[in-house]
Amino acid sequence: MNKLTRFFAAGIIVVATSMAPTASFAHADVVSSNPAAGSTVQAGNIDIDIEFNEDLLQSPDSSGSEIQIVDNTTKELVTVDCVRVDGAHLIARAALFANGPVTLTWRTVADDGHPISEKYDFNVTNPDGLNKGTGSLCGIEKMDVVATAPAKDAGKGNDSSGGLLGLGVGVAFIVVFSVIGGIQTKRRLDKEARKNK
Repeated sequence: MNKLTRFFAAGIIVVATSMAPTASFAHADVVSSNPAAGSTVQAGNIDIDIEFNEDLLQSPDSSGSEIQIVDNTTKELVTVDCVRVDGAHLIARAALFANGPVTLTWRTVADDGHPISEKYDFNVTNPDGLNKGTGSLCGIEKMDVVATAPAKDAGKGNDSSGGLLGLGVGVAFIVVFSVIGGIQTKRRLDKEARKNK
């Protein structure tokens, strides 16, 4: 293996190692969420809409996608219904009637197959003492948002498998080129040894 070939091989290794993790992390991130993190909503049947920067994995029943809301005071699960994926949106409807903070946890699957998830808090206010209705939440109009705040890190997925995959690809390139270099060096040394005999 001559110097130019070795230099070229080293360049490929550096490029592959540096690009692979970046490409692996290029999966869906949250652009906006409604209700937003830190916002306050009026009690009622609330539409949840989490928008991503790219389409989510589409399946007939939106399998792999879920939204849960926990009342931070009572630690009880809030009723969430009609969870579905629509393009770049993860949508649901929740029955929010208790005053106080709640934690929304979402999980879904990016179009590239990566599972992603996150959680954030917002507040519910019920000054009129509205009571929860019965039946499905689907088909009920959304309530107005009283105050909104920008989503704070709502889109930072916690899946790190992409980085490990990229690192594995980089290591594989290094091993392959090291083996090739070793074989070439052994052949050259064998050839020189035969000439010297």
